[in-house]
Amino acid sequence: MISEFGNLVGRLDGKSLVQLIAPTSSAARLALMLYALINGDEKLAKAQALMGTTYYGKLFARLFLEAYKVCCDLNSSEPFRRAVAKLFFLEV
Repeated sequence: MISEFGNLVGRLDGKSLVQLIAPTSSAARLALMLYALINGDEKLAKAQALMGTTYYGKLFARLFLEAYKVCCDLNSSEPFRRAVAKLFFLEV
């Protein structure tokens, strides 16, 4: 996992790195993960999901890990859409 995270983060620019470390809540991390996907930055989205596994408790860790594993195709990946929906509904 650490080497995967290093590979993801090693290719990010400064703006993306700030977005990666800035969120203080799981909702903000989810929002930035979706924002990265909308802008076509799958590496940042995967890095956001992986970071989410470490900060917010066991349930969020499990859901962010699930999103990380099936990331990142919003159009044809039903498991990814389901993982993002679970995170969203947990926040609401």
